[in-house]
Amino acid sequence: MIEWKDTTSYSRGSKKREPTVWTAHISPYEKECEFFLFAVHRYIGCTDTWHLSCNELDFSMIILKSKEIENAKKEATGIIISKLTYKFNFYSEILKKLSSSS
Repeated sequence: MIEWKDTTSYSRGSKKREPTVWTAHISPYEKECEFFLFAVHRYIGCTDTWHLSCNELDFSMIILKSKEIENAKKEATGIIISKLTYKFNFYSEILKKLSSSS
């Protein structure tokens, strides 16, 4: 299960504390020395839309269709799974070709 954290930067004087950034921090190891991050967030000026960003997969600002945050998180997770699966398959084929040529 993914643990989502509110990583919104709130201003000190802000009375309205509505989360605008939710980050998933995932590590395949017990000691979290290496991890994978992606975030579902609002963008300034687009308060009715959620976006997906992930530095590890080299993309940002993918507009999500879901308007509710829980659905946006699910949609984002599906996109991440799809992109990771593609990368995994791609690099698996590269490894096979490298292994067969040595």
